[in-house]
Amino acid sequence: LKKLLGKDADVIGVDVVKLQVELANEKIKKNGVWAEAIWYDGEHLPFPDLSFDAIYTSDVLGHVKDVRQWLAELNRVLKSGGALAMFAESKPGKHAWLRNYLLKRGLNIDPHQQFHISLFGKKTLKEFLDAAGFDVQKMYSIAWAKFFIHPDELYEPLHNQNNFPILKFINKILYKIKKRLHPFSTALCELYCLVEMLVIGRFVEAQGYVILGRKR
Repeated sequence: LKKLLGKDADVIGVDVVKLQVELANEKIKKNGVWAEAIWYDGEHLPFPDLSFDAIYTSDVLGHVKDVRQWLAELNRVLKSGGALAMFAESKPGKHAWLRNYLLKRGLNIDPHQQFHISLFGKKTLKEFLDAAGFDVQKMYSIAWAKFFIHPDELYEPLHNQNNFPILKFINKILYKIKKRLHPFSTALCELYCLVEMLVIGRFVEAQGYVILGRKR
């Protein structure tokens, strides 16, 4: 972010894992940029009110015990009119047909299921953000076609049990193709995710949302 924004912005990062903070500060030094990474307790951000023009958070909301309190903290340190850019994990939506099919039959293909403690649907996420004082300007679902573009994420949960032989067979073929053609296949899949998000992401409720909001 600092390399992208240059002198136009100060960049400060926070994390609840001290090792991650140490690694981030090492990378900051290695890249020769002025930025800062600090530790915080996961509940109270160590900044005064109205400290920031923008906040970026990714893969965090699903790991937070009290989502309402966490969003209130983000709002507190953000200036009026400030931007909130977020990727929020979610529970499978109504269009996540394959994931819901497998869930009903006892198979969760979320690769981080043991770490996710706060997963909500699209409507609830919007309600939380609104209650915290944010206007949601854009909200896109991502990776609706996850079975085809991320077979590597589904490989282990599918092949660690004896059911779903047809899905396992297709997944194995897709997995081998993607692995053999890496990194080109990975880049193509990521490009597809971007196009999918921009074209149908506003209308689909799959799993995980890219959100742009503003503090009222």
